[in-house]
Parts: sequence; C-alpha cells; structure tokens
Amino acid sequence: MSNYYRNRRLILILVALLALPATVGGYLYRQGVFNRGQDKPPAVKAEDATPANAEVKRVIILLGDGMGVGQIQIARVLGLMAEKDGAAAPTLGPLFSVAGKSFLNLQFFAQRPEESTPSTPPAPTPTPAPTPTPAPTPTPAPTPTPAPTPTPTPTPTPTPTPAPAPGPAPTPTPTPIPTPTPAPAPRPAPAPPGVQPSPTPAPATPSPAPPKRLPPTPSKPRLDIFKDFRRAPAPSANRIMSADDNRQRFHDLRPSKAKTVGQQLMANRPETRDEFAFETVSLQRLLNTFSADNVVTDSAAAASAIATGERTNNGMLSQRPDGTPLATLLEAARDKGMSTGIVTTNTVYDATPAAFATHGSFRSDADQIAKAMLAARIDVLLGGGRDRFLPKGQEGSKRGDAANLIDEAKKTGYAYISTRQELRAADTNKLLGLFNTGFLNYVIDRDKNRVDQVEPTLAEMTGKALTILSRNQKGFFLLVEGARIDHAAHAFDATGMTAEILAFNEAVKTALDFARKDKNTLVIVLADHETGGMSVTEPLRMDLLRKVQASPEYIAAQFQRDANKTFTESSIRDAFSRFAGINDLAADEVRFLQRASSEPALYKVGWEVGEIIARRANLGVISPEIRRASATGAHTANMVPIFTFGPRADTFGRNYHLADAGRTIAEAMRVTLGPRR
Repeated sequence: MSNYYRNRRLILILVALLALPATVGGYLYRQGVFNRGQDKPPAVKAEDATPANAEVKRVIILLGDGMGVGQIQIARVLGLMAEKDGAAAPTLGPLFSVAGKSFLNLQFFAQRPEESTPSTPPAPTPTPAPTPTPAPTPTPAPTPTPAPTPTPTPTPTPTPTPAPAPGPAPTPTPTPIPTPTPAPAPRPAPAPPGVQPSPTPAPATPSPAPPKRLPPTPSKPRLDIFKDFRRAPAPSANRIMSADDNRQRFHDLRPSKAKTVGQQLMANRPETRDEFAFETVSLQRLLNTFSADNVVTDSAAAASAIATGERTNNGMLSQRPDGTPLATLLEAARDKGMSTGIVTTNTVYDATPAAFATHGSFRSDADQIAKAMLAARIDVLLGGGRDRFLPKGQEGSKRGDAANLIDEAKKTGYAYISTRQELRAADTNKLLGLFNTGFLNYVIDRDKNRVDQVEPTLAEMTGKALTILSRNQKGFFLLVEGARIDHAAHAFDATGMTAEILAFNEAVKTALDFARKDKNTLVIVLADHETGGMSVTEPLRMDLLRKVQASPEYIAAQFQRDANKTFTESSIRDAFSRFAGINDLAADEVRFLQRASSEPALYKVGWEVGEIIARRANLGVISPEIRRASATGAHTANMVPIFTFGPRADTFGRNYHLADAGRTIAEAMRVTLGPRR
C-alpha cells in the first residue's frame, strides 16, 4: 500500500509541474507581459479626454444602414487593407476548389452538368485510355499493383448545349468526380468517349482482373440553390461534393499552392492596425435588432426603436403597435430648445429619417411623410427625394397631388439648395437641400454619372449641418445616415458597399473632430440591422472584386432591349466586360439575366447582376433564394455594433437592444420619451 500512495504522490507532483508553465504563462499574459502592439488598445490622447461630469449639450447619431460586423470586415479587407497593400490586384485562387469552380460561401451545393463553354480540353493522362467497346481488355495475372483508375477522354470539340425550353429545368445527371479517397465499394465506370451516359448508370462489366479503384458516384445533390446557373465544372482533384461526404474527405483535400487573400494581405504586416474612425472610440457591445412582431426587423421598426426607445412592428414609424404615437429623440430635443438636423444619402422621407420626425402605420406613404418632414420643423434637412417635394405634373415629380413642398418650405423660412456648390455657399439657420429626385448616387457611380458638381458627399453634408446647428447655445440633435450601405448589401455588392462605408467613415471623422474640440458632444455610431449575412470568406476573390467599377444597378442600366423587350446578349456581355472585368459570362448566366427583362424595378435587376459577381468572387452571403423569399429583401437578425464617444459614452455598455440605446441617449440628453403629448 505504501508503494501505491508513493506512486500516487509522484503522479500528482508530476501533473502539478506540467501545469505550472501554463498557469504562470496565463497570469503573465493577463498582465500584458506577452501582449504585442496590435493587441493593446490605443491610448486616449489628452486632448480627447472628456471630463466625467461633462454635460451632454449636443448629440450626433451616425447610423450605418445595414452595416453589420460582416460589412465592416469586408470594407476593411477591400478598403483599408487593400489601400495599404498597393494598387496591384493579386491573382489569387480559392484555397480549396469547390466543384472546380468559385461558388458563394453557402451550405448547399449541387453538382452541375457539363456546360459547353469554349475551353481547351485537358490533356489526357498517360494512363491507357479505355477502349470504345463496353468490355475492357482483361488484364494479365494478378499483380500487387492495382490498375490505374480509368479516366474519361475529353471530347475534342464540345457541342454547344441548346437553350432550355421554358419551364422547370431537367434534373441534372451527376458526373463522376475523381477523388484521392478510395471508394468504399465498386462504382460504375464513366461512359466511353463520344457515348452519352444514361441517367441510370449500368452495372460495371465483370473483369477477371482484381477490383479496380473506381471514382465514386457523387452523393445525392442537396438543395439546388443555383438551378438557374448550369456552369461547367473544370477538372479538379479537390472537389467538394456535398456536406454528407465532406466530413470523411476534408483531411484528404490538398490545399492550393496559391496564396489566399488573407495570406497575402497579412504578409509583412503583423503590427498593422487597419481601423475605421469609429473603431478608435469605445465599442460598447453588440445589440439585438428584432422588432415587436418579427425576429428580423425592417428599417422602419429599427429606426423607431432607436428614436423612441420602444419596439414596434415592421413598417411602422415611431408608434406603438396599437397606433399610439411616441415622442422621438429629435422631437424631444426640439421641444427642449435644441436645434435639429437630418442628413442622409437616402430620400429624406425614407424609413430611417421619417422614424425620427414623423409617425404612421405605413412607411410607404411617401407623399404624407414628405409633408410631415416639413411640419417637424427640422432646422437642417439634407439628402435626396426631390420627387415628393415637386407638384404633380412637374418634371421629376412623383407626387399624387399638386402640393409644392419646396415653395412651402421657402415660405416658412428655409433656404432651398440643390447643388454641391450651393451647399458650400449656404449661410443660413434653416436649410433644405435636395440633391437628387431619388437616392443620392452610389459613391462608386459618382464619376460615371457626372454628379460631383451636383451631389455633395456625406461628410460635406455633415460638416455643413454641424456648422449651422452649433450656433445654438442650447445644443443640437443631429442624425447622419449612410443609407446606401444597405442598398449595396441588398445587391451583394461588396465593392460598392465598401465605397459607401469608407464615405460613411469620413462623416464619422468629421463628427469626431467636432466632438473632440467641443467636449460636450456625445457621438453614437451604430447600425439599425444587418443585410445579406455578408462575410469575408477564406477563398474570397479580391482580384475579381477590385475590377468592379460600377454598382450592379448601374451595370443593369446599360442593358439594351431587342424588339421583344428582352435584354440583348451583346449588351449584357459588354456591360460586364466594361464595368466588372468579366469577359467569360456563361450562356446560362446570360439567359438568367434575360429572364429578368420583365422586372420593372431596375434595382432588382441589379440584384441579379450582383448575385453573379458575388458568386464568382466567393463572397459570403445568404442564399439568393432566401433573399427572394424575404419580405425585407435579405435583412437578418445578426447583432450590430454600437460605438460611442464623449460624455456619458460609458453608459451604453449594459444595452441589450436598439431600444435600450434610444433610452440611454434620452437619459444623456435629459429628455423624456414615451407617448406623445
């Protein structure tokens, strides 16, 4: 027994000695001994420090519509990191080949039938090709080395596949795919050259030779989310078949020797901090966004939650589900004697601006909302949406009545402007600026649409608003919305969305510069929801995304129609070549876009354009099928970040929902929300 206890003590001592380095190392790490420069938060500058007891006299909310964590990461990789990486676009391939083709980061894949795309057939392998006769040549006596796997000989001249007739596409015939993993059981051999394989493979012909290692038949295809895209899988030794057999084959996949985007960007830059302006301030937490009647919110309910501190139903504007109007932060600030302002790249009557200044059951009632925006007595109102301020019958108008809201605004003391130059020259205390009949142009399209002299940037509008509103010694409330981040995310447009986030970041810089000098300004940067489930994937094709020079909507606007009102193939190919750098559109992709010819909304045609680009670029997004079935057009319930700076900035850490953030802002402003009196 003594030996037993002695041995047990020795074992315990040995375990303690082994655990000692990890324990000591963990303690030292927590003390920051091993922390490298990129792990340390930036030190707060003396001039940035805000007294703990400073009064909140001014509030700036910068809202990135649809800007979730995934959108921020995409903009970091394509924007901040790419700028430091240099102008040259790398030629990168996916780390793992998915059916030999670049697909979206989605959960379900289905094997594609062979598509007749003009490509050079691969050279046949030096192994003996199978004879045209069904019976293979018998091999000699058994040998310790198994016979090589028969490989199909490519047809010298591919025959184009005719366009499918209208109606559901036929079920594709699975094509055997070689894999380095031996098959669990013999499988039928591929059809000989020139012979069309039958839908049901025939049993393998018996042979006196030992069993050969034949390629396995692909597993049963799962949900075919790309049934409209029948593309040709190029030969590859690393094809992922389906989720069912990925588990057993994952460790057999051979990584590509080409560097991935992540590897190339991180090379020689271990200490780099690629930060947006809003990331240099305090990140409080991630917020939930669900509305009163849906786990997935729309912009109206989300903005209403921030503006009123209460949740409401999707589609409603700052009222309870029972119809009770709720006071908003903007209205409470106005009633307190503070100046108010709204700046947006959207129309000034769209859901987010409207939720801070109006009340109603339907966000789509644009005519009434535009009139209510004037009635809200907002001191500075800048954005798009001139179409609802012009009387019916006037060029560019979409109003259903003869009301001329621009004239009405002038009568109530507003100075009206419509160009960038007029904005720079404006010197007034009440300003209405409408710079487009609809939305302001995407940043990526400004040069092509020649609007630089007409439309100001979001940062310029923010700066002018701060100049005007800061004249009020009682303080101000300002909402700044980067609206087209959301619009680009709906179209899976990573390049355009990155440009919008970079422009939004410039507006954040303008606000923070003001707040750092003022010391009494609370700055809140947040999103209302996430759009598209977007993410940076390991095989992201940055080289492809860098070639995109226009928004999907702009590309769709270049499509010409034939006598049957159908988009012409030549105009589709030309637009993709000129503005997306894609010169090899497949016939099925062209047909897919031509089927969108009947779509009256141009932006929805742009969604289809963006879908093709995103699929080719391996961009992580939700399934296009889910987007089409979504009432919000691809919103998700993913949580969104909130960043704060200034007095009482540290009071947002316990917020759980967007509505909590609204109530915390009200407390900082010392105003009361609730039912409107």
